Amino acid sequence: MAKRQRRLSITQQIMKNVDERLKAKNYANHKTYRQFLRHSYRYVKFCRENFDCRDYKSCCNLEYVQAYCDSMIDLYTASTIHTYLAAVAVSFDGVKLKIINKPVRHTAEYIRGRKEPFAPQKSSDLSHEAWKSIVDFNLKVGIRKRELQNLKGCNFKKDESGYWCVEVLRGKGGKYTLNRLNSEEDVEFIRQYFERVEPDEPVFPPEMFNNHLNLHKLRAESAKEYYKIQVEKILENPEYAKQLEREILSRWNKYYINPKTGKPRYFDKKEICGWWVLRGKNREKARQLGNDGKYLKMAVLATSIFKLSHWRNDTTIFSYLNT
Repeated sequence: MAKRQRRLSITQQIMKNVDERLKAKNYANHKTYRQFLRHSYRYVKFCRENFDCRDYKSCCNLEYVQAYCDSMIDLYTASTIHTYLAAVAVSFDGVKLKIINKPVRHTAEYIRGRKEPFAPQKSSDLSHEAWKSIVDFNLKVGIRKRELQNLKGCNFKKDESGYWCVEVLRGKGGKYTLNRLNSEEDVEFIRQYFERVEPDEPVFPPEMFNNHLNLHKLRAESAKEYYKIQVEKILENPEYAKQLEREILSRWNKYYINPKTGKPRYFDKKEICGWWVLRGKNREKARQLGNDGKYLKMAVLATSIFKLSHWRNDTTIFSYLNT
């Protein structure tokens, strides 16, 4: 006798429709698909518990989406709420973010990955001796946790300008990146990590990641240090500024390619000329951090490209430097 197939619950039936819709979009990055699926499940549970929704169509009600948004206001930041709503907008027909009355995000309020743990334990204490190896490494390199996990002994090489870099074969969004070190003094220190393992062996054992370390905070600290060094070099030596401009263009033309045309994206020289001056809440935040709210554009873009692989000054300033 054939085994009787178990019937799906109402929530599972709704999520099956969501899953089919997300898969049809064929996201290049599987992480995006999984994040949208997870956040959509939060919304479906909310609809089931509060409005007894029994099918996919009933969850597409804009009043329910607004109620979901309102329920999060006292619990999360504006950025987090926007992230949760973005998944709902993608997964359910007729839901548009612009018609939902939601908190306004502001770059001065970015905190993700920059806060200290609420209750430091060994698993979240960056100063604990157990994690010294990985903390010391990432303060000089500044890459993400998943990228650290995937590093192997062969991922230390020179870039197109002859600088030693840590190579990330598949970073966020599937990007290939070459992450420069902060200084020449760091090269030999980082080289030791790669030379102590075989080319196809992981640089860090899996048990080094059984924790809750805020490794993204180290990424921000590494970016700040790199920016500071670049500012000093640029202001002290005009010839270095010319050299750095050539290096930026070389990396830009080689790796920042428009997938539709196969050619390098347009490079606006305004992005490396003068200073980026913060205003409003961001300027006030800068003052609280002890700086004047001015960032040298060439140094910012160098940090964005060579350390963070974001290719944008605004993201680098608001998410890393002015934090």
